[in-house]
Parts: sequence; C-alpha cells; structure tokens
Amino acid sequence: MTSSQSVMLTQAQLYADAGKRIFPLKVKEKQPAFIPGFNHGFKDATTSKEAIKKAWATTNFNIGLVTGEVNNLVVVDVDDEQIWRNFWANKGELPQCPKVTTGKGHHLYFAYPKGRQIRNKQEPGNGFDIRANGGYIVAPPSIHHSGKVYKFTKRGEPPELPEWLLELIAQPEKAANTPLDFNATITPANDSQGYYMKALDNKCQAITKAPEGTRNATLNTASFCIGQLVAGGGIDEHVAREALAQAAQQCGLTTDEITKTINSGIQSGKANPRAAPETRPGNPSGLANNLTWDKPKELKAELLPVKPLDPEMLPDSMRDYITDIAERMDHSSPDYVAVGVMVALATLIGRKLAVMPKRYDPWLVVPNLWGAVIGRPSAKKTPSLTKAMAPLHQFESVEFEKHGLAMGKYLEQVKVAKVALKANEKLLKKKIEGGKQEEGEKDFLKSLNLGPVEPPPCKRFIVNDATVEKLGELLGSNPMGVLLFRDELTGWLNTMDKPDRASDRAFYLECWAGTGSFTYDRIGRGTQRIESATLSLMGGIQPGKLMPYLVAQKEGKGDDGLIERFQLMVFPDPKPFEHVDRRPNEEAEQNAIQIFNKLNWLEGDLANPTILKFLPDAQKLFDTWYDKNQNLIRSATLSPQLESHLAKYVSLFPSLALIIHAVDSSPGGSIGIQSAKKALAWCEYLESHARRVYALADGPIGSAKALQKRLHNMPNPFRIGAINSKNWHGLTTTDQIHEALNSICEHGHLQKVVSGTTRPATDYFKHPMYCNR
Repeated sequence: MTSSQSVMLTQAQLYADAGKRIFPLKVKEKQPAFIPGFNHGFKDATTSKEAIKKAWATTNFNIGLVTGEVNNLVVVDVDDEQIWRNFWANKGELPQCPKVTTGKGHHLYFAYPKGRQIRNKQEPGNGFDIRANGGYIVAPPSIHHSGKVYKFTKRGEPPELPEWLLELIAQPEKAANTPLDFNATITPANDSQGYYMKALDNKCQAITKAPEGTRNATLNTASFCIGQLVAGGGIDEHVAREALAQAAQQCGLTTDEITKTINSGIQSGKANPRAAPETRPGNPSGLANNLTWDKPKELKAELLPVKPLDPEMLPDSMRDYITDIAERMDHSSPDYVAVGVMVALATLIGRKLAVMPKRYDPWLVVPNLWGAVIGRPSAKKTPSLTKAMAPLHQFESVEFEKHGLAMGKYLEQVKVAKVALKANEKLLKKKIEGGKQEEGEKDFLKSLNLGPVEPPPCKRFIVNDATVEKLGELLGSNPMGVLLFRDELTGWLNTMDKPDRASDRAFYLECWAGTGSFTYDRIGRGTQRIESATLSLMGGIQPGKLMPYLVAQKEGKGDDGLIERFQLMVFPDPKPFEHVDRRPNEEAEQNAIQIFNKLNWLEGDLANPTILKFLPDAQKLFDTWYDKNQNLIRSATLSPQLESHLAKYVSLFPSLALIIHAVDSSPGGSIGIQSAKKALAWCEYLESHARRVYALADGPIGSAKALQKRLHNMPNPFRIGAINSKNWHGLTTTDQIHEALNSICEHGHLQKVVSGTTRPATDYFKHPMYCNR
C-alpha cells in the first residue's frame, strides 16, 4: 500500500468511527467508483470498517461523504466566492463552522435540522448549491482532478443552520408523525403526494394479505417498488421503512426477516428511481430540485490517429514558405497552410494544364481541387488560409486596378458611341426629309455595323460570396477557373441544404471536375452557357458544425457526394503552443512569389490545354496505387461515405502530381517519379484524415451531439416521444435516439427517472445549465 493510500484509508476509517457513512469515488474525480460492494454509489455508503478497508486496500479512491439526515450533515457548496459573499452579507450572520477548500471554492458544514426536510438544491444565481438528503460531497483529504487537495481550513462541530438559510433551503415543516392506518382513505387527487401515499398503502395492503409461503417475496417486491419512489423523491425513506415493517409484522414475518428483506428491496429499488406520472412537465421543479448534478462531461468522440504532415511531401520550392508561415503562427499546424497553398496553386493552373493518368486511355484530369480544413475555433485556420491565399489576393488587386483603367476607357467609348448614334440619326432624318430615304437607311445601317462597344472583362482569382448566376458570368469571363474561398464553410453548406437551392447544388457538383460545361436558363436573364465550369473551393469548418452534415450523409440525406468532393480535407492534431516572434523567411517568400507568378503568367488554350503524362517509372507507381485504391473501395469493408470519398482519389493522385511537377520542374514535359512519390504521400496522408473525419459520425457521440444542441429548447423533463417525431439529423431511428440518450446521460447532461407501475415510462431531466435560458 502506498503512503497516499494509507492516508486515504486512515481518514476513511476515522469518518466511519465518527458514525459517518462514506463510499469510494473515482481517483481524483467526483463520480462514484462503482466497485464490488458499492455498486449503487452513495446509496451503498457504509460505516463498516471491513468494507472500507477492502475498498481502499488497493486503490487510492477519493472519499464520498453522504449528506443529509443519515449523517446529520448539510453542506453549502460554494463555487463563486464573490457572489456568495455578497449574498450572505445581506442576509445576516454566518456562524463559525467547519470549512473545506475544494477544487474551485469551499464547503461549509452544518448540522441537519431535526424535523425538517432538506434536499439537494441549486442556487446558481447566489453562488452556491446545497447538499443534503439524496446527495454527497467529496471529503478531505480527497484530490481534485486539478491536483488540489480537499483540506479543512476550519474544524469543529457543525453548528445549526442560520435561520435565514434554513428558511431558504428547507421544505415546509412536516405534520407530526402519526401511526399509519392502512384502512384510512387516501385522497385519489392529482397531486403527486396522493399518488405516492396510495402506492405505499397498496403495497402494505398486499403484504398484510399475502398467503403463507409468499409473504417474504411479496415484502421484497413491495420494498423494491417503494425504494424506487424513495429514490424518485416522492416518499421519505424513514416513513416507507416504518410502514413496510408494520405491514410485515401484521402478516407474521420475524423481525430478522423483515429487516433483511426491506433493506435488500429498498436498496435495489433506489438504484432504479421512479416518479409519479403526475409530477411530469406541469410542475417538475420538485423532483428536478432533488436530483444531484455534477459538471457535465464534454461529449467527445475518440479521434482516430492521423498521419502528420511530412514536409518532404511538399513541393520543394514551397516547403520553406509553408513551414515558415506555420512556425510564425506560434507553431500552428502546417497542414492548414499546406492545403491552402496547394488549392491556390491548382486555381492558378486551372484549365491551362491537364494530365492523362493512364498510358493509353484518353481519360483526362484537370487539377481542380476542393479543400477543407477542420479544427476548433482557436486552431488558427483562418490566418493560415488567409496567408496561403495572399498571392491570389495580390494578383486580384492588380487586376482590379487594370480593370478600373479599362472601364474608364470603355465609358468614354460608350459616350462617343452615343454621340455618333445621335448624329447618324439626324443625318438619316434629313435624308428622309430630302427624299433620299433608301440612301439614308443604307448609311445608317453601315454605322450600326461598326461593332458594339463591349465592357472589358475583369480577370478574377478569388470569389467569396456570389450567386450561381454571377459565378456563371465570372466563369464565362475567366474560363481557366476561379476559387470560391469561404472563411467558414458552414454558411455555404447551409445554403446548399435549402430546398430552393437544389439547382445551385447541381451547379457546384458539376464544377468540381473542372472538365465540363454548364447551362442554366432563367426568366429575365435568358440562357447562360458556361463553356468551362472550373471552380476550386476552399474553406474552414469546426468539427462540431461539420458533424450534422456527416450524420445526414450517413442517413442518405444529401448523399450526392458534395462532402466527398473535398479531397484535401484535413483534421490535424493541434500543435503545442510556442511563442514565436521573428521576421519572415524572405528568401522562401520570394521563391514562392516567383512560383505563383510563373503559374499566373502561364498561357492556356481552353480548346487545347497542355496535356502531361507520366514517365514510365511514375506511371508504374500510379498504376500500382490505382489498383490498390480500386480493390479497397470495392472490398465492401468501408462505410459508404468513406468509400465514395476514396473513390475520388483517382483524380487526386494525378492532380497533385501535376501541380508538384509544374512547381518543381516545369509546366511542360512529363511527370517524373519524384512528383509521383510526393503525390502518393499526399494520398496516404489525406486518407488517414478522411478516416478520422468520417468516423465522427459513427457511434453514439454523433447522435448525442445532435441532441445536445437542442436541449436548451426541450421541455424539462421530456420523454422519447418529443424526439421521435422531429426527424432530426442523427436522430431518425429508435436505435439512434436510445444511443444518444444513453450517451448523454452517461456524460451527465441528463438524468432519467422511470415512472408508472403497470406501464413504466422514462422521463429525462435536463442539467440546470440547459434550463437557464
């Protein structure tokens, strides 16, 4: 036994010596350990030295101290020192009492007032909670998860509660106890107390009338059922035990039998709380206030491992540029910068270059890429992408300036054309008046054939927010392709989900490949033909906001491959913070700018793009990878979503190989083995990230998160029927709903209470944090 175990065991035994019932909590936690002998947590609290020694003999458990009448203890659990101090300063004196420092506040110990009922109660607005009947606290010298030790800073006997505090937290005084009369009439009213007392009376009547040979079993069943109601907060345990014991004595059972059977039955029943149906949504505060709550745990799925970004797989000419940006962002993930740069390079290449992945087949791939970076709000996704896209923004600024000058000339030409038109109209009028109409018409028509004055196109690189009609116009004047960049992809995805945007969704799906065209017809706008529908897409998103789309996709809603088209989808592990403050690597930045300029100035012919092929050794590497990829996606071992995603890698490998070749070698020629190896490394790296992302929708956590988002707007309590009819993402089947409810209860966001006898029903009570809106 370690010294810390010895200390904890010694203190646990001292509590037992003082007659205080205790039980083991998880190491450095508040939750019950639920070990043999303590399977029901605080309900199995004991003063037995044997049980205590056995529990703490091998493990350094924290100590749970039961509060309430059983231990003559009421505890004020203060979480916010300032609010509490202001609160009691305006109420009256606070007597000297035992005080314990906790992980983030303190406990004040008071004696339980005789003849009064006090249950657990939360007073978040006053900076404290009450722990009494039905509750427990973490007792010294337990250890908080932060490492802080629970310590007495003041000792002594717990004093009586001050009158002002007693009146605030106690239930109304009970009437004097009277002997139970099983023949008395119980009011069959709708109030819950009538239900509870009627239930107790029925069970007692059943015991007194039980035939010989069934009496003990009847007592056990009755004790279990009443124990459920005791745990549900409807019957005082002392009253229940007295009534059951009197009934058992009347039917002839011995005192020893009665005590053992009632203890066993009530303890088992208390492990399955049940409340009266009448205490449901109309006035749930009674039972809700009796529930004990701890801080809910975060609903967090276990993430699958991912491959880290290997700098060697980056284009040689861009490696230092990418790693320098990530390092200067306080050592943030280079993955975000790398993906942003690769999509920016793909945008500049657009339809200028293409690759034929197979040796003989004319299958053509345009290196058009969609990228999505996934991470929490603090992951520096936006700064990383903004820096990666900076060259495109600079090019766009230059082009806007050129376009401004060109528009000035265009407007001058328009003015000249209008003046010329008016002059020609006057000449026509004169010739008609002079009898030379035919000659005048010929001259006027010649003037109209001089050619219309067309507005100059503006070369574009990045679009942030545009309708598909406007995007069509932009692609018409920029046939090599543009990039749609959304800082947050959530807004774009929400738009795609709207029923009236189905045609928009079809447009984006068509633009992904970069090889097709698109035609749309609109009243008022006429017919728009886009010869080159080539649109790159880039943005960031938080995992929680992506989850509903993954779940919906899993259910077959929106299962058209939109999410799977984000081939460059990364969800890296966060890097440890490291404060970095230095100048940029100017040489790396200049080299990168030269590369961006080279690809920007690259000429392209929409009808006849420059087509690249693999050199023999690179072709062999691609063929081997291609066979492996096809066997994998046809193996029936993947989820449909992951299968669809990896199936799109057949264009990803050649696209990345082409981009890396264009950057490190030249835009022409054939793709060599080094570029192909880097592309292969990218595909293996991205596959690990895709597996992590799609696994988010597997298991109960995805459904639990979908439910958690809606808890604020749910009634308290609610039943499963409140979810069944909603058809929410991730909560469309009974199995999904039950998985979500069980998971969210395990994490402490809900507590379930079973009510009813002949047809039991389950109510789900919300944690107070969801009731404060």
